[in-house]
Amino acid sequence: MVGKSISEVSRQELTRCACDALAAVGKKPSIGLVREWTIATTGAKKGSDGDVQKDINGWFEDLLKLKRDSAIDGLPDAVGSLARDFWRLAVDCAGDALASERAALEVDKTAADRLVDQAHANTRAAEELAKALTSQLDIAHVTIAGRDETIRRLEDALTEARATLTAKDERLNGISDELARTARQYAAGLIELDGARKHSLLQIDQARGESRHWKAEFERVDHENRTTLETSTARKPPF
Repeated sequence: MVGKSISEVSRQELTRCACDALAAVGKKPSIGLVREWTIATTGAKKGSDGDVQKDINGWFEDLLKLKRDSAIDGLPDAVGSLARDFWRLAVDCAGDALASERAALEVDKTAADRLVDQAHANTRAAEELAKALTSQLDIAHVTIAGRDETIRRLEDALTEARATLTAKDERLNGISDELARTARQYAAGLIELDGARKHSLLQIDQARGESRHWKAEFERVDHENRTTLETSTARKPPF
C-alpha cells in the first residue's frame, strides 16, 4: 500500500495486509479481526463479508503454497500450522455445506417429481372421465331424441284419435251406447298418453340436469388438475 491513497487500495490488498499484520502478532485472520484492523488502520471498510472471506481464504492458500514450496525461509511453524488447520476446516465446512445443499436439492427434486407425476395421473384420470362423460352425454342425447320422437308419434296418434272420434261422433250420432263406450276407451287412451308424455318430459328434464351436472364436474376437475400441474412445474428446481 506504499505510495497509494486509501481509495486506490483494492479490497484484496487491504485484506492481505490485515492478514499479514494479524499473523505477525500470532492471531488467526478472520472476518471480524480483518474488519477491526482495516478500520483501525485506514478508517475504511471495503467489500462484503463474503468477499473478505474469499480474500482471507486466498491468503491462506498462498501461505500454504509458499510453505510447501519453501519459498519463504524461516516461516514460523505456528503460522503454518494455523494456516493448515484453518484450510482443513474451511474445506470440511465447504464439503458439509455442499453435501447438505445437494441432499436438500434431491429432496426438493423428489417431491417435485412426485407432484408432477400426480398431476399427470390426475390429468389422465380427468381425460378418462371426460371420455366417459362424453359417452354418457351422447347416450343421453340419443335417448332424448328417441323420446322426442315417441312424444311426436303419440301426439300424432292423439290427433288422429281425436279426428276419428269426431268422425265417429258425426256418423254415429244415433248410437249413443256405442259412442259412449268408444268415448270412454279413447278418454282412457288420452289419459294414458298424457301420463306417458308427462313421464317422458320428466325423464328428459332429469337427463338434461344430469348432463349439466357432469359437465360442471368435469370443468371443476379439469381446472383443479391444471392448477396442480402448473404449481408443481413452477416448484420443480432447474437442472
